Amino acid sequence: MKRCLFLILFIVLILNCGETPDTLVAPKFDKGAPGTALSSTVVHNFEDTYNPNLLDGYTGCGAGNGDAVTNDLTYLQFNSGVRSLKVIITHDKIKEGYIWMAFNFGPEIEKDAQGNNAPQKRDVSGYKYISFFINIVPDRVKFYVEMGDISLPTGQSVKVPVTVIRKFERWQEVRILLEDFKGLDLERVNKLIFSMNSDIETQSRVDFYLDDIIFKN
Repeated sequence: MKRCLFLILFIVLILNCGETPDTLVAPKFDKGAPGTALSSTVVHNFEDTYNPNLLDGYTGCGAGNGDAVTNDLTYLQFNSGVRSLKVIITHDKIKEGYIWMAFNFGPEIEKDAQGNNAPQKRDVSGYKYISFFINIVPDRVKFYVEMGDISLPTGQSVKVPVTVIRKFERWQEVRILLEDFKGLDLERVNKLIFSMNSDIETQSRVDFYLDDIIFKN
């Protein structure tokens, strides 16, 4: 009996020696489909490509009136997988400006209230949060998270202010209740925007990283 137990233990040890160590793997989420709500829907995890995002829509950024914003995929920081999005904002504290980074839900086959081509609507009413992971360089960052729906005119959205304070851990998950986006038609959401302007942020330069932007419960 002892000989059999020893033999079994020896075989298990041999098999375990061939195992590979754990590695960071990007989480797998449902991409979702227009008009449906699944267990989770990822907007972007920045693993494969910058454009399009994982909802087949346009990802882009812009600024005006003395402000500037750049964003690039980077391997230097990541919450999961091997890449994240690095965002650098140079902010004019004197002028009234607007800085934005948008994730449209594509492809652009819908029409907005003015009859213009618009991002495609998605039903996110089955979710509780919009979640994202952020790693900030300064001690605190203030910005807006905005969402629009297909019924709103071009350029209009519903805003929720967010303040992130740097903690000891580098990456922090931010969850915003979808019910906080007052008046938004959650069955017809078509874009997600991170924005900043001089009425909310007074630092002249803000650096941060974004990863794993997800609708979930």
